[in-house]
Amino acid sequence: MILLIVLILVAAAITGSLGGVLEVAAGVAVGLFLFVVGVALLGYWFARHKWRRVTREYRDRSDRGGYPVPRYRDD
Repeated sequence: MILLIVLILVAAAITGSLGGVLEVAAGVAVGLFLFVVGVALLGYWFARHKWRRVTREYRDRSDRGGYPVPRYRDD
């Protein structure tokens, strides 16, 4: 894999298109980084949302003798 990357960089340097290859590589790296950050933020939001929902349902059940309370809204 590393050998393939080196061959591509050498071929780009020989043909004079090394700048373009590095620009594309930088764009791909930034895109992957933003994708990972977005997935992490989405996972954090989802876990926090579920945790708040679970704790609210537990609190409601303990206040009313352990029986679930019907909810008409999904907060």
